[in-house]
Amino acid sequence: MAPDSYYIKLNIDGAKDDVRDLAFESLFRDKGRKWIKGFVDVFGVTSILEAERRAILIGILLASQMEIRKLMIGSDCRMAVDMINRRCAIPTEYKKLVAQIQYLMKPDWDTNLSHTFHRANQGADFLAKLATHNAKGLQVLDSPPPEVM
Repeated sequence: MAPDSYYIKLNIDGAKDDVRDLAFESLFRDKGRKWIKGFVDVFGVTSILEAERRAILIGILLASQMEIRKLMIGSDCRMAVDMINRRCAIPTEYKKLVAQIQYLMKPDWDTNLSHTFHRANQGADFLAKLATHNAKGLQVLDSPPPEVM
């Protein structure tokens, strides 16, 4: 779903390399689906759930730095969305990160975190898979990689 004219959309996706690490990628776009900024990160072996939550946290932090106050966040990881939106129990090992995200979704922001079906999240999905092969730590992307164009 494209954001209305006042919102910026943040698409989140995690990916796992067959052999090694997990990565996540996120992209900010406007109503016209125009690229605003993206970010990728590759980190040690963990779960897709952990990757999605880390991406949401970093996305909110970047949105704050960019002074975005109306943000629609879409993730294809329903469990991460449900934990953050307080729709299910949060396992002890995830409580700290989820609490950080909930705190950052400040009352003075208009922020909506929702589940996005995989097929609607293909831009972030493609970049997350690309990141598992290319990224070295957190990289902020001011323009889309050529493979996305």
